[in-house]
Amino acid sequence: MKEKISCVYFHTDLQEMISLQQVLDVYYMAAHIAPAFRTPMTDLVGGLITHQSGARCADFEMRAMECLEAYGVQRGRVRCVDYLDDLRECAFQHKQIARAKEMRFERHRQWVMGERSSADHYAPGAQSDSY
Repeated sequence: MKEKISCVYFHTDLQEMISLQQVLDVYYMAAHIAPAFRTPMTDLVGGLITHQSGARCADFEMRAMECLEAYGVQRGRVRCVDYLDDLRECAFQHKQIARAKEMRFERHRQWVMGERSSADHYAPGAQSDSY
């Protein structure tokens, strides 16, 4: 069963979660390992699928790639799992989205049970001049 919330799919079936994890692993391994054939085109577009241009995930990616470089790809999948998980969370924000979803559902539950008024159903938005 899939629930669609703000264009993000949350998989409740364990098999789908495992297959999604495998897809993400293949993506990251393919994105960060040198190509089999080096051409001028691979040199040109090789840096486009990294997180080094953005300030948010660059440190996580650098730590994960240094760990993979130190242990190799096969052993690195086991030894560097914490670094890779941090990089995935930074890139896709699954935990942050799930946390916001749970907070929204809790506010809605409180409204349905009568613990919250209709005016207080949703959290107030941020001020227009806030960061």
